[in-house]
Amino acid sequence: HKDAVMSVVMAADCIYTASRDKTLKRWKVNVAGTGKFELQPELEVPLGDVCWCLISAGDWLFCGLGDGTIKGFMKSGQQTVLNGHTKRVSCLMTHQHVLLSGASDGSVRCWQMNQHTTTFE
Repeated sequence: HKDAVMSVVMAADCIYTASRDKTLKRWKVNVAGTGKFELQPELEVPLGDVCWCLISAGDWLFCGLGDGTIKGFMKSGQQTVLNGHTKRVSCLMTHQHVLLSGASDGSVRCWQMNQHTTTFE
């Protein structure tokens, strides 16, 4: 990254980081000959804004952005943008298939995937 790393998430097969440089990176974890772990960058995704929080939920990775949006990325390539907050998304968590988000606008939102349309509501 070219600026401060704001969030780190460990998934089953990789590590994701988000930075003030407005990028999301996926890292592959390797074990060096010395037995030490090394991170190799695999993918860089421009986000358009600073990501303040990250969460891995099943096959999804969600990024809470400074403009109030939440960007979601699925390993299959599917993407989504959740609109609802008007200021920085500062925290994300999941509970029983519900994504919860909190923001600097003072609001908390609940998001669930509609199985028929595969969109979040």
